[in-house]
Amino acid sequence: MTAARARRGFTLLEVLVAAVVGAIILSGALAYLVAADRAHARRTRLAELRRDAARVLDALGDELRQTGLGVPTGSRLEPPGGTLASTTLVDATATSVGLLADLPRPDNTVNGLSLLADDQVTNLPAGGVAVVNEQTGACDVAVGAVTCRTGQFTRLFPSTAGGCHASAGSRTCPWGLRRYRGNDWVLLMDDQGRWVERQVAPGVSAASATRRTLVLSPAPPAALLASAAGGLLASVDRVFWRDNGVGAVERRQCWGTVGTGSLADLTTCAADTTGWENQLALLPGSTLTFSYFDAAGAALPVPVPAAQLGLVARVDVALHLTRPFGDELLVHDETLSVAFRQ
Repeated sequence: MTAARARRGFTLLEVLVAAVVGAIILSGALAYLVAADRAHARRTRLAELRRDAARVLDALGDELRQTGLGVPTGSRLEPPGGTLASTTLVDATATSVGLLADLPRPDNTVNGLSLLADDQVTNLPAGGVAVVNEQTGACDVAVGAVTCRTGQFTRLFPSTAGGCHASAGSRTCPWGLRRYRGNDWVLLMDDQGRWVERQVAPGVSAASATRRTLVLSPAPPAALLASAAGGLLASVDRVFWRDNGVGAVERRQCWGTVGTGSLADLTTCAADTTGWENQLALLPGSTLTFSYFDAAGAALPVPVPAAQLGLVARVDVALHLTRPFGDELLVHDETLSVAFRQ
């Protein structure tokens, strides 16, 4: 540029051209930033859908895999006799599933499945049943006996005060963990799967001179305890999951007696229940669906008839989630398949 040109400055045309070029560059940069921000927001929303789906199906899958835990396979030893209505599912529709399993109650962190000690005769309090605390190893709870200092033998529930032998309230006791509570219903079964149902006494545990036991009312039949080797004691619950049809995935857990033998009773929760708990909001177009298959892989009709509930060997779950995003509908599908042990 010559000195004369420098003194004149830029022409109007040059200024306009520069302004137009700058505006184009700026608008392009702004468009890129807007697009990048929208793409980030879209990825975030999709990640939220995936997270919600994984959270719900992980929890549902964990419980489905435990279906039948603590549920006896043999016959009831007392009237009305017979077996439970189903050893696996008690409800199986296209939008809901209900299962029997010994699962943790809402206010504790471990379930109530315990082994029956081999010795169900020596020095037991009235109505007492000796159980093995399977969380801390195979030890019978003997009062004052160093063989059951579970607080020293395990890192799961360390205790400087000793263990279940020293105090009924110790966390190394099944009842100290609130795994069994007064008026709870439990099933006792022998090594052949034969079973009876009893209620835990209000005091829960009692001690004789040498042993501490779980107390049941009325006392279990001597014939069952006489063959206790390999026997179990379980607090079986009913757990239900459903798409409620009005915008939510819900879960319900209930307990109480399960030994009625009536499927209608097993699918009805009375007083002992969490009520329906919202697990995930379902926006319009979102669904939770279930499909059921027998051991040969053949699809079963839904709802599965009561007579065929025992045939269910696999449950497939599909969670379809949608979420509006501006003028777009975000969609995520998550599936789960759980095979039951036969």
